[in-house]
Amino acid sequence: MSLLIEFDKEIEKDRDEINSKVIGFYSDLIKASPVDTGEFRGAWKLKNDSKWTWTIKNSQNYADVLSRGRRFINGAWYGSEQWSNGLTPMIMRFKESL
Repeated sequence: MSLLIEFDKEIEKDRDEINSKVIGFYSDLIKASPVDTGEFRGAWKLKNDSKWTWTIKNSQNYADVLSRGRRFINGAWYGSEQWSNGLTPMIMRFKESL
């Protein structure tokens, strides 16, 4: 068996592990999303762009506000009480798992 074949097998194993972690993160993201009407939770989309590239996005026009967490700006609260820290804690846990 050549070294190149062994190397390819290791790369494929790593790619499979990363894909599994991305899919797990996506699933956790949906479960953790705040729910009022359910539109935000239902708008998450996962796209595999290439072997090593994934895109996760939410098409709701207020997704950016929710993802930043709850904030007090000019005398008014913005964001969700259910998701007061927004995406930051989830992204940090995902990065640590890689």
